[in-house]
Amino acid sequence: MTRRRESLTATGGPKRLPAIVLPFAVCRDDAAHLLGVSPSFFDSLVADGRMPQPREIGARVMWDTEEVKEAWRALPRRGQYAEGKNTWSDVEP
Repeated sequence: MTRRRESLTATGGPKRLPAIVLPFAVCRDDAAHLLGVSPSFFDSLVADGRMPQPREIGARVMWDTEEVKEAWRALPRRGQYAEGKNTWSDVEP
């Protein structure tokens, strides 16, 4: 059995930490913000295949945060060069 980790309040009693819910889908601006780039630069990353295409839900256009994260990890590090072209299609199973 796993014990829950609890912190203490100022009075010494247990205090449960709130669960953090991370979004699994974000809009264009938020997807760019996750990477620390401008929305227009994010658009160029999507256009050249380094970032995934968005999904559509009604009129909304959203990016899957796990796909953005996978695409980020597939990018070469400074000084490394990917064989061939590094695109999102190379990452998908």
